[in-house]
Amino acid sequence: MHTLPPPRSWLALWAILMIMTTTASAQHFGSARSTAIGASTATVTDLSALDWNPAGLGELTNWDFSTSSVYPLAGADRPVSLQMIGVGRQFAGGHSVALRYSPGSSLEFLVPTTFIFNDSSTSFVTQFDKKIRYDELLSAGYAWKAQSHTLVGASLHYYEEQVTDTRYSIDTSSFIQTSTVDLVGSIWTLDVGLLWQPESRWRIGLTGKNIVRGIGSSLQGEAAPYELDIPRLLRFGVAYGGLTDLLLAFDGDTKKLFHAGTEWTASPTLDVRAGLYGSAVSGLDVDALSAGIGGKYKNVRLDLSYLAFLSQTNRRGTADLRTFQQSDLNGIEYNEFTSNRLLLTATVNVGTARESFAHIESVDLKGDVFPASRNIYAFVPIGTARVRNVTARPIEAKVSFYLDRLMDTPTESQPATIAPGATVDVPFYAVLNDEIRSNAKLKVRDADIYVHANPAEEFDDHYQSRLLVRGRNDWNGDVSLLKYFVSPNDPDVRRFSLSSLVPWKARLDTLPGMMQNFEKAKVVFDAFAREVQYVGDPKQSEDFVQYPSETLKLRGGDCDDMSVCYASLLGSMGISTAFVDVVPPDHPENSHIYLMFDTGLDPAFAQRISDNPKRYLLRKNDRSIESLWLPVETTAMAKGFAEAWEKGADEYFDAAEVQLGLVKGWVRVVDIETVN
Repeated sequence: MHTLPPPRSWLALWAILMIMTTTASAQHFGSARSTAIGASTATVTDLSALDWNPAGLGELTNWDFSTSSVYPLAGADRPVSLQMIGVGRQFAGGHSVALRYSPGSSLEFLVPTTFIFNDSSTSFVTQFDKKIRYDELLSAGYAWKAQSHTLVGASLHYYEEQVTDTRYSIDTSSFIQTSTVDLVGSIWTLDVGLLWQPESRWRIGLTGKNIVRGIGSSLQGEAAPYELDIPRLLRFGVAYGGLTDLLLAFDGDTKKLFHAGTEWTASPTLDVRAGLYGSAVSGLDVDALSAGIGGKYKNVRLDLSYLAFLSQTNRRGTADLRTFQQSDLNGIEYNEFTSNRLLLTATVNVGTARESFAHIESVDLKGDVFPASRNIYAFVPIGTARVRNVTARPIEAKVSFYLDRLMDTPTESQPATIAPGATVDVPFYAVLNDEIRSNAKLKVRDADIYVHANPAEEFDDHYQSRLLVRGRNDWNGDVSLLKYFVSPNDPDVRRFSLSSLVPWKARLDTLPGMMQNFEKAKVVFDAFAREVQYVGDPKQSEDFVQYPSETLKLRGGDCDDMSVCYASLLGSMGISTAFVDVVPPDHPENSHIYLMFDTGLDPAFAQRISDNPKRYLLRKNDRSIESLWLPVETTAMAKGFAEAWEKGADEYFDAAEVQLGLVKGWVRVVDIETVN
């Protein structure tokens, strides 16, 4: 309370509030790693995802406990202070939640104001401070792993606003009475985020900041102009990790701010980081530079960052109030009042501290997956993983493989013994489900490879990759895989062969058993020739092959389609077949496929079929018994079985026998087993 001399004239009494200089202090940046990299929309993996991109919470481990302390370097009188403390948890099913308390996340302004009292004889001057403070005390977030390479999330932020003002009044005794008034308000905002990894080298992030804004309680009266107004903005980030031990990242937003940064993994326990903060509002300007290091030992990680602004205007703890009122605050953590700072973050991962025994150094996937030959991947490796023993003792490691949506459960390899510090290539397999048959065209699928060498249930290391899955009709040109299109048990195939034989049943019943296969093959071929037309399309290195039911429905196909369909018809009657693959060395563009089938006839009765030995060949059947096989050119269907048999026999004799194609390897005979 102040005392003034009695006034001589109340007409001379006046009071003026003159706003002078505003003292500003801003605190935040919850994570030293994110502060150092700068561009974290696509790279964030810790609790600072609450600010950068809530989808990044999906990268948390079992339990994450984190705390940060900040030391302002420029113009602030605050000592080292607790910035935040938080906890995050990942649950089964790809769900993650996080909660953070941030006592150091604040933006504070001190407004010195001069009070002047004048009358005709005296003048009284005094000063008081108006304090404006914004705090982001609490944040909470949720993330969900929608797919193996896609995370979505949302975060909720609670802010408190406080304006502390000094009120003056003059009583009848000319005493100036002072009192402090606290005006308090609160708001909350909602962020949403997306994190997508289209392949192992790239990560793309998208964040909508302050998409929803709600008011808990409003600042009233003369404090209303100071209500925190955080605008909506959209931020996009991209990160590239295709360089050895180096991560590159870039962010940009709708406020024309951009960030760029990098992280170099110098060793398994040490990371070095640098970042750049800029603006494109009026040309390309660099506002700040950052640098940092991070170290990890078992389940504890320490990160240190330094942030320095190139211009210290409004960043040394003082700012004009008009500047504050005209500023466009994108948030209280990073704005034109934020000062230089050191930030230290400590993170403890609970539940993942167990020793890791093995590490996946690389994965080699063996080409594309072809749905028609899906069964082969259960016996032939779909890939190999190079696994390193990172312990000082021998281990036994198993590799698991899982293909998103196309496998019911992961497969597991045989255990591989690995010496200390050594590496071993471990093959892995895939048991694909029926959904792969509905894959109509080329698609990219997510593949997950795990290594287990620890007795605990969790894996030691995880590797993500992408695999090309071809369409159901695609074929890679290898005749040994063409047999997987043969479908003798297909209902359409069985129906066609049965309906073709019914009119001939009486005649077939009169024939000796040794002639049954030959006669049935003729009858079905002639019926097939009447229904289906050959359409020329020479076999290429990669091709499109119709399933038998498709050929019967379309009533046409090329040489591959015709051979597959006729082989299926013969197989439905229990007749063994084989493909003849001809690739002339001088003219590979003239490569060709046709069929041969087992008559079951003993060579001693060959004359019952033909007295020309060039019209047949002797081969062992699936029972290892030698019998007569007939080559059939399925493209020569117009004139019936006799013409197709004659042409097939001539082609086989010329290529395989005369030109020694079998001996030289450019003619192959591939037996067709019942695989579908």
